[in-house]
Amino acid sequence: GKVPVIAGTGETGTKLVVDATRHAQEVGADAAIVVTPYYLKPKDKGLYEHYARICGKTDIPIVLYNFPQLTGVSLTWTVVEDLVEEFDQIVGIKDSSG
Repeated sequence: GKVPVIAGTGETGTKLVVDATRHAQEVGADAAIVVTPYYLKPKDKGLYEHYARICGKTDIPIVLYNFPQLTGVSLTWTVVEDLVEEFDQIVGIKDSSG
């Protein structure tokens, strides 16, 4: 049988994440896990826009990845709820906030 592959496509900027996520899809990944941006450290609006752009420019299922101890950014439940309501492409979340 086939083992599902979830590719980590986190990068320093949205365009790089889109490119990495498209590549993951092209090579056959089943989904992409995308950590919050860790360089510019956006607030809620910026986090929403980051993931919205990724969803708008890719077709692969997306798993949100919240790891504030590593990134310095916390993905709030308000943002998660807004994203899930807007994008069927978001299929899960990995929350490493402790």
